[in-house]
Amino acid sequence: MISWLTGIVSWFESLHGNSTPSGPAAQLVTPAQMYAQKTVAFQAVAESFVGVHDLSATNVGPVIEGFIESVKGYVGQDPWCCAFVQYCAKQVDKQFQAKNIRLSGSESDPFMSNWLYQTELCLALWNLTPASARVSPADVEPGMLIIWQEYSGDTPTSSGHVGIVTGIIDDQFISTVEGNTTGAAGVVRLGDGVYNKTRHRVYDTGPMRTVGYLRVWPTV
Repeated sequence: MISWLTGIVSWFESLHGNSTPSGPAAQLVTPAQMYAQKTVAFQAVAESFVGVHDLSATNVGPVIEGFIESVKGYVGQDPWCCAFVQYCAKQVDKQFQAKNIRLSGSESDPFMSNWLYQTELCLALWNLTPASARVSPADVEPGMLIIWQEYSGDTPTSSGHVGIVTGIIDDQFISTVEGNTTGAAGVVRLGDGVYNKTRHRVYDTGPMRTVGYLRVWPTV
């Protein structure tokens, strides 16, 4: 088993840079080990952005524009909560490839790439990511995604919001990291930055209601 915690501080110091290890020897892991390591790294990457905010205008700033560009391929002033989680997942995948941490015996996808549908739209993320990624609220774990849908009264809209689960508080509450939200109470989309939040596992009334939870990586 890999002692993957060794050197994690130096790993995150270079996480957002351009340097990568040169030809490291392959480190073989099982699917369960890969999943566990990636979900922990995913949370750490997300936490590293807490405190990042828009600059002079909504959805503007070099870091936020980097989130958006990673999904769309170009910079635009778009809602970016979904782009944020996609960016964090991609960073984890890139770092594991750079470290040559791969699945033992796998030829089709040796690095267990994330299986999120590539989109900046939260509801498309839910609908088009493989259904096998879905998890019930009772089974949610840190490193998964929570997705909400916006309602106008009791009418669902096409808009949503997404966050990264970072902790299980109890059978009713979870902790998250979310982009494009605010420090205010309630589930807020189109906010000004990346925040740590405390959320109910399920919101079934109000303007933002829980759609469900997604695993970011397959477990087999």
